[in-house]
Amino acid sequence: VVDPRIVLGVGLLACGLGLLVLIMHSVHRLWEFYLHPGFVLCLAGVFLLASTTTEGRRPIWDRWMKPVGAIVLFVMVTWWCVIAIPRSLHQADEMAMRSRQPIFAAQKRAFDAIIFITQTVSERVGRRITAIIDPEYWDAGKQPWMDRWQAWGPDWDKSGDIKIMNSSRNPQITPTQKNSDYIVSLTTVGNDPYVICAFEEAPVDMLILVRRSLLPLIHQVP
Repeated sequence: VVDPRIVLGVGLLACGLGLLVLIMHSVHRLWEFYLHPGFVLCLAGVFLLASTTTEGRRPIWDRWMKPVGAIVLFVMVTWWCVIAIPRSLHQADEMAMRSRQPIFAAQKRAFDAIIFITQTVSERVGRRITAIIDPEYWDAGKQPWMDRWQAWGPDWDKSGDIKIMNSSRNPQITPTQKNSDYIVSLTTVGNDPYVICAFEEAPVDMLILVRRSLLPLIHQVP
């Protein structure tokens, strides 16, 4: 007959591991609040199994196992209730309120502008376009009308139909090259240079560069 305590220990350990695996595969932010219950169940299962399987075989180990296990579990549960839960709830409140922050509203406007502009350009040129976008903005994700790169450093030099950058920051093409230098080289060098285009939907600090050969199809030049 299997000792019920072994069954309980295995069950606690399995539940704890299941919680950890589920959370690690489904949650993008691994907050301690999410992981802590799984760790507590795993520890409880391990201590129960160790205490049960060593009972009567190693008196000194058995004598210390239960009180040490009880103390560890008490400390972890107390820490979870007193520190982890309140702190995580505070973080959740801050995350819930972030949509009211001015910076969130500005990023949302920029994101909506990028989606609208790239889709509009794609529709007017009649094909899927390649967009190179400043990582200062939210990632536009996979869209049926464009292939996009987030331009980290030298990625700005990739060939694309449209380049969208924040004019207030240096994309660091080279350690010394500034936005203005880079824009001049884009708009004056090459067989198909880029032209600065104006879109009413674009925020003030958003700079949009489009290949000159596409302008007859776009018809929006400042």
